[in-house]
Amino acid sequence: VVTFGETTLVENTDYTVSYSADVKNVGEVTVTVTGIGNFTGNVEKTYQITKKPVTIAAKGASKTYGDADPTFENATITEYYNGELDGISLTVSRTNTDEAADTYTGVLATSQSAETLNGLYGNYNFTVNAANFTISAAEFEVADITNTVYNGEDQAKAPVVTFGETTLVENTDYTV
Repeated sequence: VVTFGETTLVENTDYTVSYSADVKNVGEVTVTVTGIGNFTGNVEKTYQITKKPVTIAAKGASKTYGDADPTFENATITEYYNGELDGISLTVSRTNTDEAADTYTGVLATSQSAETLNGLYGNYNFTVNAANFTISAAEFEVADITNTVYNGEDQAKAPVVTFGETTLVENTDYTV
């Protein structure tokens, strides 16, 4: 708003406005107001166009020990403009190969880092959030143990414990 005292002046009657070359992309913009008609002089003002924050977030996933990895959901991306970021891969993959039952922090990630994306897309400030992957312990099976007749001696029978086709080892995979 351009004023003279308490009077609001009219663009192209009392003044003109010009801008520095780029008023769309991130950077400093200079606005020059030039008096015309009954007004004279130039006034320059500057403002900044700042980067739009964008977050890409992977979604956590899980499986049971012994199962194949699931198909991971694509990451989500927050608001952006005019399809400018449509080319970014949102495919999520696992960055570790551990298979023990546990929760692995930040191992589900997209292929591009925030630093790479910030270098490619100057109008945006990216945050890329990896997600956790949990492998739950699997259920095992115990074969039936046959009955035995009392004979006055220790008759402890070792159970046969399996996981799928694999026979598990006492005190390594299970305890009695």
